[in-house]
Amino acid sequence: MKRDKYFEEYYQNKRNDISFISLKKGATINFKDKKYITKEELPVPIRVDKLLEDINKQNDIDGITLNNIIDGIIYIFATDSNFEYIDNYKDMFKELNFDFIPYVI
Repeated sequence: MKRDKYFEEYYQNKRNDISFISLKKGATINFKDKKYITKEELPVPIRVDKLLEDINKQNDIDGITLNNIIDGIIYIFATDSNFEYIDNYKDMFKELNFDFIPYVI
């Protein structure tokens, strides 16, 4: 259908703003009082424009933050529900007790 093709092209263009960093197996992510440890190497998405915007706002360069990773994952949820690592990201959010649904809907 023409409409489906339009939306697929639109979301593909949106995904061009994404780069990935790899979290090594055994990497720990802390969120509030919860902890997630990667079971395997896991590529996580980062929105490049958002990262650069955040770095420009910082007094000291913190580099890539958990907020950048969460933002990238939510962006992937919204633009590609069939993404290869989507279940890994859902598991991560579940273990961290982070409810991403309000951000996607």
